Amino acid sequence: MKLEGSTNTLQLAEITYVPELPNDVIQDATYEIAANKALVVGNSHRFFNKYPAKYIPHIPRWAISKYLGPEDDGILDPFCGSGTTLVEGMLQGKNGYGIDVDPFARLLTKVKTRPFSSVELRTLDRTVLAIRNRIEQSVPITIELPPIPDITKWFREDIIDKLIKIKQLIIAETGGEGVIFDYLSIVLAGIIRKVSNAENGSPKPYISTRFPKDPQDPYLYFFKIQELYREALGQFSHEIFNQTNFGLQRVVPDIKLVGTDARDFVLDKKIKLAVTSPPYINAFDYVRSLKFENLWLGLADPDDLLEIRRQHVGTESLGERGRNDNLTEVFNIPSLDSAIYELRESDSKRASIVTAFFEDMRKNLGRVYNALDDNGTYVIVIGDSLIRGVEIPTADILASMGNEFGFKLELKFQYVIRDRYLHIPRGGKGGLIKLDRIIVLRK
Repeated sequence: MKLEGSTNTLQLAEITYVPELPNDVIQDATYEIAANKALVVGNSHRFFNKYPAKYIPHIPRWAISKYLGPEDDGILDPFCGSGTTLVEGMLQGKNGYGIDVDPFARLLTKVKTRPFSSVELRTLDRTVLAIRNRIEQSVPITIELPPIPDITKWFREDIIDKLIKIKQLIIAETGGEGVIFDYLSIVLAGIIRKVSNAENGSPKPYISTRFPKDPQDPYLYFFKIQELYREALGQFSHEIFNQTNFGLQRVVPDIKLVGTDARDFVLDKKIKLAVTSPPYINAFDYVRSLKFENLWLGLADPDDLLEIRRQHVGTESLGERGRNDNLTEVFNIPSLDSAIYELRESDSKRASIVTAFFEDMRKNLGRVYNALDDNGTYVIVIGDSLIRGVEIPTADILASMGNEFGFKLELKFQYVIRDRYLHIPRGGKGGLIKLDRIIVLRK
């Protein structure tokens, strides 16, 4: 079958079905991974599990197991998103570094990679009980509405009142700072889409007139989600501290968020492995997808979000980088140069977006190369794209681009994307990406 949004033609018989990736992956093979849900819901991967375009934990789990030995340490994810790579690193006893431009992504990663001690878990339980006991009481509201344009279009007024009250009680019971405040803020973020008027099934916020939505009650849903997250947090914390207590590692792994720009960063030491899933070209508006969460938590205002959108790799909003109708950039990669030329003939804006994306990824490849030890490995997970009918073999292009810095392509394979929530059609502009490609670059 021909896969829209991909340059691959694939027969069903060519797919290998596995519960986990084998250590010795076959070159150019296609896998479909039937996830063991117990390995996901039993730890903090469960937090905010509808993060847009989140990739599966099996890839970093495989990469860490294959490319890091017992004494090797230090993992980098320069597009850390929801923290999947870094959580998997912690579960295997590895320290890590994360970078992301989005403030909600950074907070989510911070919370997901912070195990709680038994004392902290008991304090959390008392805090949640205090909020539950006060939730129906009359509480003077002292915080402002989030700066969401047309907020009453997206949220009913009674739901706005309840969300404000939950947020105020979280602040009151935690002092508005600390690990419990951060955790409960993520719980609050986890209910926002469900209690809004926006469709649950689409990453982008929109209101269906054909199928009007009956939003969840914020109070009931907050405590329901908190129970799910609390169970996952307890299991994650138990696993991390058990590794420490039984001598499998000396200290709890340390995760550092070291910046906001995957194109420009420096680490405090060399690392052996980087694993990431960069944004897709022109296929996902991450800022719009996380707009409500950022605004409700007070992590950004609308002007901040405009600037964050402009800074995103793969963005449609080029901002100061601008739209160049007279592109002269030549990458000396035939498949890329010909695709840009073809796009320029029909849609110069899309040509500019593709050019900017690969300029950004070239910078990222150079920075990661410098951050790696000799013989270090960079594992990249990304889908190829179909833009205005023009096929962009993104993974192969990045592999070729890596050669400029000294990377050598060691392995490439692909897996079938099973969660349709994460990859949406773009009306012919971005394509529906059905395969994720994995390339392994060796320094």
